[in-house]
Amino acid sequence: MKEITLDCSQIVNETQLHQALFEALSLPEWYGHNLDALFDCLTELEEDTHLILKNWKQTSYSKGFESVFDDAADAGGFHYTLA
Repeated sequence: MKEITLDCSQIVNETQLHQALFEALSLPEWYGHNLDALFDCLTELEEDTHLILKNWKQTSYSKGFESVFDDAADAGGFHYTLA
């Protein structure tokens, strides 16, 4: 299983989080930087992946991401930890 750690301490908005996930997970160029596209990408990862989100903060937008992470984890092949 591939393990990726993303330090979220400098992320202050939804746009930055999408970009950080795009880079950390090497998402495809077609990634639309929205939650629907994120779900599609997470469920189509080529390798089982465990994403560790360090310094995760509860924000106005974080619940949406957590919901997508949960749904992708339920679909299989993707796991995550909020730290």
